[in-house]
Amino acid sequence: MCGIEDDDTNFTRFLLLGRKAVTQFLTKKTPAKTSVMFTLPNTPGALYKALACFSLRDIDFSKIESRPTSASLLNFLKFKSQQMGKKTRNKADLPRFRYCFYLDFLANQLDDNTQNALAHLREQADFVRILGSYPQKSRLVGPVAQEVERLKTMTVDPKEASILSLPSDTEDTKPLSIGIIGFDAFGQFLARRLTNQHRVSCMDPRQDMVRA
Repeated sequence: MCGIEDDDTNFTRFLLLGRKAVTQFLTKKTPAKTSVMFTLPNTPGALYKALACFSLRDIDFSKIESRPTSASLLNFLKFKSQQMGKKTRNKADLPRFRYCFYLDFLANQLDDNTQNALAHLREQADFVRILGSYPQKSRLVGPVAQEVERLKTMTVDPKEASILSLPSDTEDTKPLSIGIIGFDAFGQFLARRLTNQHRVSCMDPRQDMVRA
């Protein structure tokens, strides 16, 4: 593949899509990143206490950002608050706007130290969801790693190797629903390749446009 970038000096993350979660192929010894999302009560120092769950255990962060909470999650938090018996004087006391925090930290989800940190986070947060763990530094695992090792012993035409067929792809022939955010040159390249077997929707945030 060449000429798919918008800037000659950029760095692009390439994603490998599969029907099985990469977590199934990780072990406790695999250096990995873990992504989580959580919401916090609107109290002083809430974020500090949440991050301390990891820093106290020497777990480093690689990214943290916040996004407005979706309407469905906000309704769930309201329902949870009511079920736990928290009394509100009127509807105005219920939160109308909250933030979700997205955190990437440099530790394996399977690690005992990480499990203790996540358990501690659940005590501080209103809602916690583990988005998954994946190997650090683009390390390959599972069927992908096995396929790459096999290809090293073969002579492959680059024109035919742009999209590889993995063992997991043959287990289920149902098409996937795939969303691509960003419809620049690389997004268009992915869309052309994936529409042969899957349902693809593309969104360009800069133009507020959706294509299917």
